[in-house]
Amino acid sequence: MVDWRYELSTTDAAYYKWTQWLFIQLYKRGLAYKKAAAVNWCPFDKTVLANEQVVNGECERCGTKVEQRFLEQWFFRITDYAGRLLGNLDTLDWSESTKSAQRNWIGKSEGAELSFGVQDLMEFAGSATVSGGGLSGEVISTPVEIRVFTTRADTIFGATFLVLAPEHPLVEQLTTDEQRGDVEAYRAASAKQDIVTRKVNKDKTGVFTGSYAINPATGAPMPVWIADYVLMEYGTGAIMAVPGHDERDHEFALRFGLPIVRVVGRDAHETAAPMDAAFTDNVAGVLVNSGQFNGLTVPEAKHAIVAWLAERGAAKPVVNYRLHDWCISRQRYWGPPI
Repeated sequence: MVDWRYELSTTDAAYYKWTQWLFIQLYKRGLAYKKAAAVNWCPFDKTVLANEQVVNGECERCGTKVEQRFLEQWFFRITDYAGRLLGNLDTLDWSESTKSAQRNWIGKSEGAELSFGVQDLMEFAGSATVSGGGLSGEVISTPVEIRVFTTRADTIFGATFLVLAPEHPLVEQLTTDEQRGDVEAYRAASAKQDIVTRKVNKDKTGVFTGSYAINPATGAPMPVWIADYVLMEYGTGAIMAVPGHDERDHEFALRFGLPIVRVVGRDAHETAAPMDAAFTDNVAGVLVNSGQFNGLTVPEAKHAIVAWLAERGAAKPVVNYRLHDWCISRQRYWGPPI
């Protein structure tokens, strides 16, 4: 039997004033904030959908094709506690399978953030330049760097191109006039996909921006592409593509005729073996075609190359998490007003 004397509604102001109070405390501590973020959008119902509400790329309510949009959303900064969440799992009386699932969900990755300077931006009409020099009309080039997070810094000598998410903030700046039409068309098509589809889609598509960056290890120019298999929500929204040692990059390189270089082999003599598939052994592999780092094992080379690049101002060690800040924005009538 239900005792209706204790009924309450979360939409009553007398109740949700405490939800608002808690939100204000988090906001004062910097743990609640607002930013533009990619969301699933139903253009018919005109509302945001959770990933679970998207079925085969369509809205579960009306069957309309779901799009991706960037909207201002409220977030809780739970990533500030990622390390503690992970560490405290060891103290919980939970099953190992449950704790393992939680560890994978938090997804700690130890790697490095690498910087790739963009080449000759003054050659690109209007891109990455600022006017300076007062009345002289002098134009000064503003250096632009593309930052990537990687757990495989050992493969930097095999990085032959960069790939940015279509919604990366540098795309507009890096796109040359010659490529602008193709890039804008690709970005528009990408925006019509929901987030889940982009994560699971196996087909590799992409467009060249017209720009090149410099590999900080080799000094070689690397074409900068955009592709929807790269997501803004993980890492920096950009990757260094190493097609010899990453399956997705290998497929992309084959599709668009981009260079594939072996920099890890089964032994130090495997320098020119065919790359019919990506070689992904990141434990027992040995570096080849990697300058002074030849012969090091992959674990040894990760630390050595990050230290070497850090001395040159092109790298820093970084710990990343798959866990994202919690988006708490909901449809207009679902929660208490902020």
